[in-house]
Amino acid sequence: MTVKVLTPDDPDIFSEAVALATSYDLPNNTRALGLWPQEKEEASKLSRRQRSYVYSKAESILSNADTLFLLKLTLISKLSLISKLTLISKLSLITKLTLNSKLT
Repeated sequence: MTVKVLTPDDPDIFSEAVALATSYDLPNNTRALGLWPQEKEEASKLSRRQRSYVYSKAESILSNADTLFLLKLTLISKLSLISKLTLISKLSLITKLTLNSKLT
């Protein structure tokens, strides 16, 4: 469908160009409707993989933290008070270093 535009020379030049550009899916970088269906599927797969990776890392960090905490409790229950205080400070430092290395 073309709209007649009044121009001095030829009234159909501009209207035909507009009709051609709007009638056909010409290649350009702008998309009025967002991603195409293929790209939506690929984007959802990528975000799913990224979420899975982040959740697996968080799970491994939390399971290691639980294991370290249980190890701390068993070791602390067998030591004297002075030994317990020094061990707690050393184990907390080790735990921080371990968790920081797992995050990176």
